[in-house]
Amino acid sequence: MRTALSTLLVCLAVIASVLAVDGSATASITSVSRYSGADRYEVAVNIAHEYAPDVDVVYIAKGTDYPDALSAAPAAAASHGPLLLTRPDSLPQSVRAELERLTPKKIVVVGGTASVSDAVFAELSTFGETIRLSGADRYEASRMVVDYAFGTTGASRVYVATGANYPDALSASAAAGAHNGAVLLVNGKADTAPIEVQELIVKLGAHDVVIAGGPNSVTTGIEDSVAALGLPGGSQRLGGADRYEASRNINVEAFTSATTAFVATGLNFPDALAGAALAGNQGSPLFIVPGTCVPFSIVGSINALGADRLAILGGPNSVSPAVETMTPCASTPSVSVQHSCGSGLSISVTNPNPFEVGWTYGIDYNLDGTDDARTEGMTGAYDSVTVTDTSVGEDTTADVRVYFRGATITNQRVHVDCVPPPGPSNPGNPGNPGNPGNSVNCSDFATWRAAQNWFDTYYPAYGDVAGLDSDGDRIACESLPGHP
Repeated sequence: MRTALSTLLVCLAVIASVLAVDGSATASITSVSRYSGADRYEVAVNIAHEYAPDVDVVYIAKGTDYPDALSAAPAAAASHGPLLLTRPDSLPQSVRAELERLTPKKIVVVGGTASVSDAVFAELSTFGETIRLSGADRYEASRMVVDYAFGTTGASRVYVATGANYPDALSASAAAGAHNGAVLLVNGKADTAPIEVQELIVKLGAHDVVIAGGPNSVTTGIEDSVAALGLPGGSQRLGGADRYEASRNINVEAFTSATTAFVATGLNFPDALAGAALAGNQGSPLFIVPGTCVPFSIVGSINALGADRLAILGGPNSVSPAVETMTPCASTPSVSVQHSCGSGLSISVTNPNPFEVGWTYGIDYNLDGTDDARTEGMTGAYDSVTVTDTSVGEDTTADVRVYFRGATITNQRVHVDCVPPPGPSNPGNPGNPGNPGNSVNCSDFATWRAAQNWFDTYYPAYGDVAGLDSDGDRIACESLPGHP
C-alpha cells in the first residue's frame, strides 16, 4: 500500500494486558503513528516531512547499503536536518520533490562515487551547496562524517560500533543523536582501535565512549584500547544476548524518560536509517524489534520510559500491526494431550514465557476439520496448567487441537473405549475364566481330547498362552493319543 505519513492516532485506553518488567500490568501508549511508503526512498521522504522548509542541512546516503548512513544519522540530528536515501545511479523522484520542499542551505553526500554517482551528485548540486564526504572504505568515510559534523563543536559521547553489520549502530545512532553524540564505525574483529579512531575521539573532547554490541561484534581489544584513552567518563560496553536485547540496553542507558518511542524492524536497515535521524532530533529512543512482535523486555522499557506515543518506521510488511498493540514476543507453549479411563481428556499446557499467555483448545467430534466446541485457557508466567474435559464420551473418536495466537500448536486424535463389550474376547468381563498363563504342557494331559478341551477354554480370551498349538492351526497337542 502506498502510504505517506499515515497517523493512526489510535486512542487505546489499554493496548494490551502486558506485564512491564517490574511486574506491573501497564501499557502507556495512547497513540500510534506509522511512517511508510512505496519503497525505502519514499519512507525516508515521509519521515523528512516532519522537518519544516529551509533546513540548514540535508544528509544524503545510498539506500542500498547501510554503512554510510549509520554515522550520518546522528550527524544529521546534530544539525537538526533529515537523512534522505538515494539510488547510487539515480535520484528518486520522491527525493527530488522533497528537496524542493525542504530548500536546504546545504546538502552533505556521504560516500564515494560508487555509493552516490557523479551524476546524482551533480543533480543534487542544483538544489544548492553540496559537498561529499567519503574515504577509502566505510571506516574512513565514517571518520570523515564524524569529523565534519562534530570536529569543531565536539561530541559529548562516541558510540563505537561494528561496520560489518547494522543492528547495534541503528539504536546507537538515535541515542547518539539525542545526546550530541557521534557513531564511529570500526572493523569489529580488529585487535585494537585504529590510531585514527583514537585520535578522533580525543579531538572530539568526548566525555565517554560506549561500545555498542557484544564481543562478537566489537572485540575486547578495541574496548581496551578505547578505555586506555582515559576519558573523564571512561568507557562501557552495552550489548546483549541478541540484537534486540542490545537495542534495549543501549536505550535504557541513554534515556530516563521519553514521550515517543520509535520502533523499526531489526531484520533490515533502510527504514531505521532515516528514522534514527528523526528520533535523535526529537530526543527519542529507537528500538529494533523482530517485526511481528515486541520483545518482552522492550515492552517493559517503553512503559518504564513513560512513552505515550509509538512511532513505527516502515509498512506492515516490515513491522506488523501486532507491534502497534505492543504484542510481546512469545515462545510457543508446550502441550500434552492424553485420555485416561476414569479421569477423561486432559490437556496440559506449560508457558515458557515471563508473562501470561492465552490459548484455546477445540474438539472436532465429526472429524471434518472444524471444531465443534472451543474453550479458552490461560497460563501465568512460567506456569503449567491442566484442563480436564469429559465431553469426549465412550466409543468416540475426536480430534483435539490446541491454538496459540491463531496458530495450531498441536492436533491429536483421541479414541475413547473404556468399556469393552462382554464376551469371550473380553477377558475382563464376568464369565470368562482367569488367565492361566503358561501353566501346562502337552505332557500334562493323558489324551488329545483333554488337551484340546483345555485349549478351547482359554484360547478365545487369551490365545495360546501355554504354547500347546505348535503349528498355529488351533489344534492342540497333536502328538497325544486320540488325535484324529
